[in-house]
Amino acid sequence: MRKNENFSEELPVQTPLHSLTKRKTMKNVFKYLFILFLICSILSKEHTSNNKCSVYFQKIFTFMINTIVIFYAIVNTPLFAFHPGNLSLNRGNVAITVTSLLHRWILCSRIDKLHKLSLRIIESSKFWNLNFENGKQSKFIYLWSCVSVLVLTYFGICSIITKYPHPLDPLVLSYVESWGFLKMFIRIVYAVVMVTMLILPVSVFAMYYTAMCQHLCGMLKKFRKSLEATSNCDYGEILKLYLFIRKMVSDIDSELSILMCTCSLYYASTTYRGLTTIIHQDDFWKDVAMLPLSTIWVLFATNFGAFMAMTVSGSSVYEESAKIWSNVQVRISPEQNLTPIKKRFLSIAEKELAMTAWKIVPVKRTFI
Repeated sequence: MRKNENFSEELPVQTPLHSLTKRKTMKNVFKYLFILFLICSILSKEHTSNNKCSVYFQKIFTFMINTIVIFYAIVNTPLFAFHPGNLSLNRGNVAITVTSLLHRWILCSRIDKLHKLSLRIIESSKFWNLNFENGKQSKFIYLWSCVSVLVLTYFGICSIITKYPHPLDPLVLSYVESWGFLKMFIRIVYAVVMVTMLILPVSVFAMYYTAMCQHLCGMLKKFRKSLEATSNCDYGEILKLYLFIRKMVSDIDSELSILMCTCSLYYASTTYRGLTTIIHQDDFWKDVAMLPLSTIWVLFATNFGAFMAMTVSGSSVYEESAKIWSNVQVRISPEQNLTPIKKRFLSIAEKELAMTAWKIVPVKRTFI
């Protein structure tokens, strides 16, 4: 593909050092997120060499970890479903387990594609001179990850030390009551699998999705501002650049839309569970200590905030494309005898451009 030479001359000039710093910042954000995926035992080819041993190790390791997680879900789901207590809470726990397991399975199958997309979007913004200021966005991702890790650590510790009746009590723990060390070890393994293998991958993907959408929105925003600042421009070159951006959005959405759907289902389940607990607090006071109840509130608040961040960043892509359409309409529509290039640009800009949830529901503000 030939680089846009005419239109790129109208883009805001950046010093090489400034542009390189911004690219490194965004690259470091994605590198940091894939390290978090690695902590979740989700390996990409970035963390393995190309020799056959490493490839087989990646496949075997992923298979073993996913087998453990599936076993956890098989044991955990019926225990929650038939656990004595509030039926609504049990339904919420089952939904959380199933959706997080489904999300992890899809994420493992697409992790290499996600890594390639992160490299592609950085190189494309460099090639088309569409780098943008992302310092605040990067700090937001780092802060978000720190809060999520702290909350999940708190949640995991509480699930280990709490006196709340454990789901494994009727199956295992009641038979090892006198084995204090073994009982604690089982609780620790249960908490580690729950937090790092099921809950954390959803949170890290939410950060990845937000970072990708922010980057796409930044590319569209810079394209719009350069279009507004250009008086006489080659609409053929502009059309090529806009078609490239649209294809980039479409390709990214094709890989992320189903994960966005499973992530939304997970957050809907945690919201249902959190609201059920908050509304029916009196049903839990006899059996639930204040410590585990507080974990549900904290987890509910952080998950709702994560879902809001995903939705707002996803909807910003649609909103920015709508602004481009308005700008093009003002510039081109009043003209008489439009050229074929301008007519095509006008018709393409009119088409909706948005991220979606499984290619069904567009991610807009109303998605919340």
